[in-house]
Amino acid sequence: MAPPDSVFNLAIEQQMIARAMRKGASASPATAMPGQVMQSYCDALTTLAPRIALAWIWFGEPDAQLIKPQIYSGRAREYAQHVKIERNWLTAKGPVFRAIDGRRSVIFSISPWSVWKPWRQVAREHHICSVIALQLVSNTDQRRGLLVLYSDTEQYFDFLGEQVFRSMADLFSVVLSKEARPG
Repeated sequence: MAPPDSVFNLAIEQQMIARAMRKGASASPATAMPGQVMQSYCDALTTLAPRIALAWIWFGEPDAQLIKPQIYSGRAREYAQHVKIERNWLTAKGPVFRAIDGRRSVIFSISPWSVWKPWRQVAREHHICSVIALQLVSNTDQRRGLLVLYSDTEQYFDFLGEQVFRSMADLFSVVLSKEARPG
């Protein structure tokens, strides 16, 4: 697979993401609340990996009919503040509900001509063209969650690979499980 564009450097991109992971960890003291931990990682990721324009997180019941980002960061954060994803015939085929319903990760391309209006909006306003939705799973209760990342680079997540982002989702799943523990 060819790089997304002529200035894309895989090694540099991987280094930026690794640096963001380290910064997210160092910005999260052991006493931090789960939401603060996830916010620190999202802030670091969208600051240090500029091709990632938005990171957002949601967690709740697996049969949720409405998804609204609860934690968000990045230059497209205004979009996340207003997005509401209702479960219907169209959104059930999209990455968010596919990830909640059991897929570990789902990569999607979007465009200014997307069938779903919110994606048309984010594509036009923030030049977003690649999305990955990663499932978060609590091992202490039935809650599910999502880590959703948006890039302004075509095939960004395909080219970079899902594993680094799955590792982040695994970490957030542990945080989600910790939050669910009583006492």
